Amino acid sequence: MEASIQISAVLTTYNSGALLEEALDSVLAQTRRPDEILVIDDGSTDDTAERIKRFGDQIRYHWQENHGTSQVRNLASRMVRFPWIAFLDADDLWLPERLEVQEAWIRDHPDCEAVFGQMRNFAHPGMESQYDVRTHHLDKWLPGWCPSTMLIRREILIRNGGFDEGMRNAEMVEWFIRIREAGVKLQMIDVPLARRRLHGENKGLQSKGQKTDLRLLRDFIARKRAAAKV
Repeated sequence: MEASIQISAVLTTYNSGALLEEALDSVLAQTRRPDEILVIDDGSTDDTAERIKRFGDQIRYHWQENHGTSQVRNLASRMVRFPWIAFLDADDLWLPERLEVQEAWIRDHPDCEAVFGQMRNFAHPGMESQYDVRTHHLDKWLPGWCPSTMLIRREILIRNGGFDEGMRNAEMVEWFIRIREAGVKLQMIDVPLARRRLHGENKGLQSKGQKTDLRLLRDFIARKRAAAKV
């Protein structure tokens, strides 16, 4: 059993000032507070920097020119001070027990290198009519293979090359396939951990991103089948 772990919470944002405030509130409401909170702003031109002043020294804030989500997450793996990273996209929210639940899991399963949990979609207030309850899974918890439920050892991100900075869509799917093929020990737990906001700008719901996801998954399945025949 691992005695204790230290966790860096990392929030990535781009022109999402109002949503980022909500996200940070959900981090600060954790029953097990993170050991540090790092916000990386990927070149926002809105009022993000002004909005987060109310959090004072509870967070570290880093602004940079826009480089894309993959570069930001890779930068985070170099900037954090602690060995475990819990990501949160600026438009998503953590449930209060998110870190407490995952820390307990890691303590009981010290060989685990990354743990994920359940996520539920919700429509941004005022946009409810744009999303169908069943089509967009607003009525159920689903496995959240995504950054906002992921708690991962920092060394895994560094050792496996991080996220592909040349990709602007489906970078999470590509990375996930790559670490699975590398034998990284992952676990999905059947516990609700986060809520994903649907608001019209979600990259994963846009047609280009979905097509790239499907192509990567088809290639992964084809490789697995070919390897099984050898």
